[in-house]
Amino acid sequence: MIRVFAIVCLFASVKTSDFDDLQVQAVKYGENVTIKCEQSFVKDHKHYLAWYKQSFGKLPQFIARAAKHNVDVRYALPFVERFRLTATEETFDLKIMNTVEEDTGTYFCVKVK
Repeated sequence: MIRVFAIVCLFASVKTSDFDDLQVQAVKYGENVTIKCEQSFVKDHKHYLAWYKQSFGKLPQFIARAAKHNVDVRYALPFVERFRLTATEETFDLKIMNTVEEDTGTYFCVKVK
C-alpha cells in the first residue's frame, strides 16, 4: 500500500501551526488518487497556483502550475505522464493516476506571486 500525505494549500512561508487542513490518504499501488487544494487559495485569483511534492529526506519538487482555470498548465517532466491538474473557478486538484511507490510523499498546493 502507498501512503500519500497531502498538506494542502500552504504559503511557502507558513508556520507549522498553520497546518489545519492536513489530508492523509492511503491508496494501493495502481489506484488513482485526487488531492484537493484549499478553497480559499483557489478563490484568490491574484496568484498562480502550483503543486509541489516532497519525498522523505529530499527537497520539494515542482509538479505543475496553472495560470487560470486550466489555461497555460505547465508540468515538470517527471510528472507529465501520470499527473493531471483540474483547475476551475472552484477547484485546483491534483490527480495521480496509476500510483507507484515513488509517488509516496507530501504534496503541497501553494500560491505563487
